[in-house]
Amino acid sequence: MIVKINELIISSVLLFATFSQPAAQTLSAQTAAQPATPTEDGNPRAEPTSTLGGLSVGETQQTISIQRGESTLLTYTKQSPPVPTGIDPIYARSGFLHPVNSPTGKTITATFPIDHAHQHGIFAAWVKTTYSDRQIDFWNLAERTGRVGHKRVNATFNHVAGTGFDVDLIYESTTEPIVEVLNENWKVVAYPTDGSFYCFDIESQQRALTDQPLVVEKYHYGGMALRGRMEWLHAEKLVGAAGGPKEVEPSDFLNDQGSGREQGNHQHTKWVSLHGEIDGKPASITVLSQADNFRAPQAARLHPTKPYFCFSPCVDGSFVIDRAHPLISRYRYLVTDAEPDPQWIEKQWQNWCGEQSIAPTKGTITFNGKPLVAANIAFYPELGGRPSYASTDEQGQFSLKLDEQTEAAKVGSGTFLISTSIYDETTQEWSEELLPKGATEEGFSYEISPGQNVVDFNLSAQ
Repeated sequence: MIVKINELIISSVLLFATFSQPAAQTLSAQTAAQPATPTEDGNPRAEPTSTLGGLSVGETQQTISIQRGESTLLTYTKQSPPVPTGIDPIYARSGFLHPVNSPTGKTITATFPIDHAHQHGIFAAWVKTTYSDRQIDFWNLAERTGRVGHKRVNATFNHVAGTGFDVDLIYESTTEPIVEVLNENWKVVAYPTDGSFYCFDIESQQRALTDQPLVVEKYHYGGMALRGRMEWLHAEKLVGAAGGPKEVEPSDFLNDQGSGREQGNHQHTKWVSLHGEIDGKPASITVLSQADNFRAPQAARLHPTKPYFCFSPCVDGSFVIDRAHPLISRYRYLVTDAEPDPQWIEKQWQNWCGEQSIAPTKGTITFNGKPLVAANIAFYPELGGRPSYASTDEQGQFSLKLDEQTEAAKVGSGTFLISTSIYDETTQEWSEELLPKGATEEGFSYEISPGQNVVDFNLSAQ
């Protein structure tokens, strides 16, 4: 299908293209330039700024953060934050996400909460396990039998397919003999959105580090967990106490079956939303569990009074993680400044987990009447779907790819972003961007149709 429409002026770029609808929701962000972090491990690090979508990733000795413009989406802890006064130092921990923020900058997560100081933002651990005839609790640090912590940074990345990082965590026994039992790899990827919500994924791969298997026993909680803010704690006796909330704000859970805090506990669910009020205004964080996760739809532990939940496949019985059987799990996180909308969330889940309809998509980009050579172009589906990307050749032509083997794009509405800026590894600088932010950050709304799509961009500076 090839359709030409009228001229459309967007942010000082004159665009002639095949559009099925006028530009509506578009991306708008400022790019936050950050210096590259010197490393001694020899692993790759991201280019210091993003030219596509306004996302960037920055690393310090203590943390890795993903930003949209000047706003921080999330922070990963490489080293434990200082343990607050009055809390046992045993609760120090690394290898978790906190803070996780909403688009307006509200912090959704908590760390070192007074009621359960071992719960930290977005974290993972097992409670009841057996390793070589030893009982190890990796979740409850006060038991002093095991813990989980950051091990290494494998890479940070910042490209058209997403912005994020790849890290390893270690599950370690803390009594003699001390043994590194599991390696858990996290790939955390954030995607550009229209700014009304944040979207990021965690892919977790847990692999045995010895010939001895780890048996995860049947238990009522344990797995990939989320701890919400202290003000969402339903425990009036802690209000005003040292380290406690000054006041309690309303909060609850919601899952795909319409269940809340009590009825939803241990239900098998596709997604769970933790929501409440912050300074009298709504906020929510929803976790989608991938359809092919182990024992999906997984049981979810919803705590009766605390703002935390976890997806817990151990609720349905014990299982083994050994060298031949790693545990691979994928979760998507949606953060908004609104009450959870079940229809919108369900559409998100279907978009991520449902049957993917794709279509070949190619085209040509010109700038001031000439082919735009070596330009990066990406198509980001609505609702944080899987992006496709390409670079133009000497004739300015491109063919979108979902991966190296699949030349196609996801059918449906989304946004095109185009950039000419290239990072020079020698000078550690970006080349000058030829295109204005209308192309590089705000983008062009478009709908990919079934069948062959041809999308031609004729751009010119005004």
